[in-house]
Amino acid sequence: MSKVDMLLLERTPDSAPGASGPADDFAPDLRIEEDIHSAFQASLEHQSTDEGADSQGGPLTAYPVPARLRNAIEAGRAICYLDHMVGELIDAIPPSKPWQRRLLTQLATAEREIQVLRMTIALNRNAQEIHAAGLLVHATLASAHMASIKGRAPLLMKGEMRFAHEISKRIKSALEVICDVPRSRRDAP
Repeated sequence: MSKVDMLLLERTPDSAPGASGPADDFAPDLRIEEDIHSAFQASLEHQSTDEGADSQGGPLTAYPVPARLRNAIEAGRAICYLDHMVGELIDAIPPSKPWQRRLLTQLATAEREIQVLRMTIALNRNAQEIHAAGLLVHATLASAHMASIKGRAPLLMKGEMRFAHEISKRIKSALEVICDVPRSRRDAP
């Protein structure tokens, strides 16, 4: 189980062993996600080997995973991780100084836009709306990243903001592939 999964389990209420409730409902989702991830890794290993060779690794390695599905899995994991990371940053920053309050408002906006992106995907909206929601998340985090670089944020906070910005770039590029955005219409990195 990855560090992110462990942190997500810690944040769920009633996560004590033997307790019934949200943690019991949450655990099967992690197993499904791990199964998807293992299938994804197996398909990547299969693609890296000889394309015409017969696979001995089981039924999942016999079929390569399409690029859209790979990007969908990557985008889903990145959205979950980014949501968790932004929430932790909001909890960690005290609102005592002006640059901290400004960064907190930008992170709160980013958290709200991440929720909009998740709801847009969950409601199965059209590709343009999903892509637009992903662009809003990326633009907000890019703005927060630039403000932290130019501001008085400590070095560790600048690094965390850079990492959040990089994750938002991954989400943006994955959503561009999923939503079939032509290369001529994609924004510059």
